Amino acid sequence: MTHRDGPMKSLRAILGLLSLMALCAGAPRAQAAQSLFASTLNNQVSLVSNVDSVAPGQPFRIGLLFSLGQKWHIYWTNPGDAGAAPTAIVSLPQGGKAGSIQWPIPKVINDGVVTSYAYTRKMAPVLLPLTITPPKGLADTSRYTVQVAANWLVCKDICVPGSANFRLSLPVKAKPAPAPEAPLFAAVDRRMPSHAHWPAWIEPDGKLSIDGTGATRAAVASAYFFPGQPGVINQDYDQTLKISRGRIVLQLKPVSGFKASQALPGLLALTMTDGTERGSAITAEPGLPPPQAPGTSHLAVALTAMTSSSFLTLLGGALLGGLILNLMPCVFPVLAMKAAHLANLSGAKAGAKAGAARRDGLAYGAGVLVSFCALGALLLGLREGGSVVGWGFQFQSPLFVVAMVWLLFAVGLSFSGVLVIGGRWMGIGQRFAAQGGAWGSFFTGVLAAVVATPCTAPFMGAAVAAALAGPAAPGMAIFLALGLGLALPLVTISLIPGLALIMPRPGAWMDVLHQALAFPVYASVLWLVWVASREGGSTLLLAAGAGLLLIAFAAWLGRLRGRVAPVLAALAIAALVPVMLAARGARPDDAPTVASGTEAFSTARLAALRAAGKPAFVDLTAAWCVTCLLNERVALDQAAVRQGFQREGVTFLVGDWTRANPDITAYLKDHGRDGVPLYVFYPPGGGPPKTLPQILTPGLVLNAIGASAS
Repeated sequence: MTHRDGPMKSLRAILGLLSLMALCAGAPRAQAAQSLFASTLNNQVSLVSNVDSVAPGQPFRIGLLFSLGQKWHIYWTNPGDAGAAPTAIVSLPQGGKAGSIQWPIPKVINDGVVTSYAYTRKMAPVLLPLTITPPKGLADTSRYTVQVAANWLVCKDICVPGSANFRLSLPVKAKPAPAPEAPLFAAVDRRMPSHAHWPAWIEPDGKLSIDGTGATRAAVASAYFFPGQPGVINQDYDQTLKISRGRIVLQLKPVSGFKASQALPGLLALTMTDGTERGSAITAEPGLPPPQAPGTSHLAVALTAMTSSSFLTLLGGALLGGLILNLMPCVFPVLAMKAAHLANLSGAKAGAKAGAARRDGLAYGAGVLVSFCALGALLLGLREGGSVVGWGFQFQSPLFVVAMVWLLFAVGLSFSGVLVIGGRWMGIGQRFAAQGGAWGSFFTGVLAAVVATPCTAPFMGAAVAAALAGPAAPGMAIFLALGLGLALPLVTISLIPGLALIMPRPGAWMDVLHQALAFPVYASVLWLVWVASREGGSTLLLAAGAGLLLIAFAAWLGRLRGRVAPVLAALAIAALVPVMLAARGARPDDAPTVASGTEAFSTARLAALRAAGKPAFVDLTAAWCVTCLLNERVALDQAAVRQGFQREGVTFLVGDWTRANPDITAYLKDHGRDGVPLYVFYPPGGGPPKTLPQILTPGLVLNAIGASAS
């Protein structure tokens, strides 16, 4: 497609005629965080602020808010083939400073041969913000007045210009107070382009190449380049997209205003396969991009990453994190299986069973490593497909939680000697989990890896985040290092005879220990039943209980003699499938409750607190996260900590990630985390946030918020 001068000249003539009819009267004055409206046909414009009061020297934000009628639009800073962008001339008291308009990512509007870059009512809020910095010497009893002379153009089938003089008069206080309009600013910030470093090059034929985005074809649905000025590219031309080894290539069509020897500024907007948008201002340098040499192949990139010192640090952190996982409460049930196995090892090393002991230890390690490898492959595969997932994400599925309830209950029955799986049970022919054998040891390793995922240990957060952010090969190496750390203690004991010799000798006490160790497993079942009730309410609770009844019934039948009992037992186990299918749509009975003294986390609420200069403490947690629950009991629920929050005026925001929450997931990603817990303190006055460790103490929290223990 090409430009056509005839329609363009006609449109400019119409705009020129309409400009003579512009609204010159200013809007009436207002004394609030939103001015009175100025109207242009059925479109209204007002000036809003994110605060109801101003603090001396503390920046706040104002913005032109457009309430657009159906199919009407306003324009981006480069309107495209026709139109005019809104303007704002700010008048402030002496000493104040005003920034320029911040422009969200626009949309492409095609109207016949005219292509525009604009904002429509579907993108609400249509808000163009800018930042105001008042002087530090304001008196608390004064008012701070902001005046804005604005001009705009709204278009549908016709274009109508408008103008108004807006005025906001805000009281001055020691601390700013957020306005009801503050969430509008938080909402529009999610559509603001970032300031990412995306190197770009533009060739004489219009081929635009961009590096640094980390884009993959599976994650990016489309891309579009908005030029920073009109008349340089044909905006009607379809920008074809190619992605190769992370490099984005868009084919543009230059027009007369394009200069091959000059840089081309603009905005690159990416629409992801999950519907979200990413964008950043770029400046394309003239000339060819650097070649993607064979050294930039996936293998070479992976090898470069895996030989860097930072990767070796992450690998060591992952290994140490896996070792610490052995001490976390979520792995206690499997520690019971380990203890029983260690007892067997104590007598095995002295005789011919030494080889079997080594075999079982290696089988256990293989089960852990295979599970971590499978989990890493799943997470990396979902990432390549555009999904946003995190560590422990499978526990966000109510059906997975119920399956774990049933599995651990069966393990507990096995320890209690009620459930014995042998040749009579569908010819499996292998003893279950802690009862020994290579397959039993392998299964114990698998179970250890699965139940470890609700816990996070120190050093794990950065390692998992790096694994999911970089190339696949280094990422898999990090997951394997985590698994190696988890498996290492038991594997080491099984391979070194001297360590096994210090274990007590076998005897009758082993049977007692074997049965006693069932009770930590039952405790885990009880905990997971509680998690199921949080995720799926009474419906899921009933399903979990029905499954426990069926498993107990099958275990009892399995101990009876005769031919009918095994058949009935198999039918009881098969009945678990329809029970789970019936519960797959379970939802919580009531809306999530918020504990006293806390608020539900949302990025909009956090942005409002930040805009007001108020301190905030963010706690991202989940019912299935044992580390989170321990931190709550040990630190966050302590009276001294709650009193410290109250004294310092800290708003306590709690985000529940028990079930998937895109807002929380995105916040975790922004902070380099792929799972909970995450604790972040935002100091008063808009200072930089402080991320706390994953293991808390009352003193640590109080020190972070600047409160004393008294």
